[in-house]
Amino acid sequence: MPKRAPAKPAPAATKVGWLEHVDLPELGLFAEKAKIDTGARTSSLHVDRIAPYVDENGQHRAKITKYVRHAGEPRKTVHWDVEIRDFRSVKSSNGAVEERVVIATMLKLGTVARKREFTLTNRKEMRYQILVGRKGLGKLFLVDPSAKFLLDELPAKAKDPTA
Repeated sequence: MPKRAPAKPAPAATKVGWLEHVDLPELGLFAEKAKIDTGARTSSLHVDRIAPYVDENGQHRAKITKYVRHAGEPRKTVHWDVEIRDFRSVKSSNGAVEERVVIATMLKLGTVARKREFTLTNRKEMRYQILVGRKGLGKLFLVDPSAKFLLDELPAKAKDPTA
């Protein structure tokens, strides 16, 4: 029996902290603080208003409103019209089950950009409006829970020392 060729080693996982800056370029969100949460299966994104509808082709879509706030800047309102990938029941950290809209959008974490699913919910009471769960990380990242902003490419003056 012929010998099997050795398997290629998996690429080394990039180390990330429990808090990182991420981009959601298809939604126009850049350098947003995101909590990296291996306890959460799916990633989630705070939105202020969701209006699901069915378009003329029978496709499920949603009109989304989000208020974007950055320190020292006036609040701005962004609107998206997105395709709904699914509706999913999600159990939050407090044990409540919520039916959420699921969308797929590009997530850029460091130099890695991949299409990922996000549930949409009101995270207004949460400290971070974006949560990246296990499925968002895939096998590409290793989380160091004692560190934060390991991937930052922001200029030093743009980093928030209070994060």
